[in-house]
Amino acid sequence: MKEKLTRHREPRMESGIDRTSFSDFPGAHQTEEMEMEKLIETSLRPLILDFLNKLTAEQRKILRDGEPDTATKVMLADLILEIIMSVTKALVKAFMGLDVESV
Repeated sequence: MKEKLTRHREPRMESGIDRTSFSDFPGAHQTEEMEMEKLIETSLRPLILDFLNKLTAEQRKILRDGEPDTATKVMLADLILEIIMSVTKALVKAFMGLDVESV
């Protein structure tokens, strides 16, 4: 009879911080999906809607045509930075339990 081998997984530790992956726990994928939906709904969607509301009709047209002007590129760059900051804050909060109010 073959004996089933199981591997015990130790939490990843660095500098005294438990680095155990969320996926190591039962039901973790549901939790991760819920957190991602919450992040999108509360942080990312308002950023994108605000960006779209600030665009003029002409900026929408040139953006759709794939030839944005300098002003539109600057607005896109600002949006991307805001998205990166929101996602980074959410990750810091999720993995380290810290609330990051300002960077």
